[in-house]
Amino acid sequence: SYDREELPGGAVLLVKESHELPIVTIRTYFQGGSRYEPLEKQGLANLTASMLPRGTQNRTASAIEKLNDLLGGGAGTAAGRDFSTASIRLLTRDLERGLVLIADILRRPIFPRKELKKMKARLLGSLQRKKDRPGYLADKAFRSRLFGLHPYGRQVEGLPETIRKVNQQDLVKFHRNRYGMKGAIFVFVGDITFTRARDEILEHFQNW
Repeated sequence: SYDREELPGGAVLLVKESHELPIVTIRTYFQGGSRYEPLEKQGLANLTASMLPRGTQNRTASAIEKLNDLLGGGAGTAAGRDFSTASIRLLTRDLERGLVLIADILRRPIFPRKELKKMKARLLGSLQRKKDRPGYLADKAFRSRLFGLHPYGRQVEGLPETIRKVNQQDLVKFHRNRYGMKGAIFVFVGDITFTRARDEILEHFQNW
């Protein structure tokens, strides 16, 4: 079972200690899934999450990649229908550096226009390749029939015509409104105590 505590700012901390291996997995959840994006900007949540590691106030996309590789390459971001997530898997000795990286990605992204252009091109290419796959078409038809215009009826990746409409300011606004301590869930599993997990979150994320 997980130890649980509500933190200042409205976040929740969940910790499951396991000291058999010197490894810690951290996963953070925010109310930043596709259900919160406007109909005409489908794909905004996914683009926002995907762009978090593509440049911050302190680090370029290349610097983030290099540090992530140095730490084992375990950091990643994603968006689903309800939540957006960021996670990292680390050796215990690298915990502090890993948290510095994740906090920078989450709190200080700048969504560089050049990187956004490349990301949109990648997404559009992926959608182009998927459009003839039976599984993708079946899921799209099923969700549309079951949920109609409800956000659950959409594809998280968005549509080519809506992805093209998303701009840098859309990402900045979505990040400002949907990411932060209020409603966030921080989950730690592995070689860490509850007290240390709490102290680390308050050090890196308090007043966000």
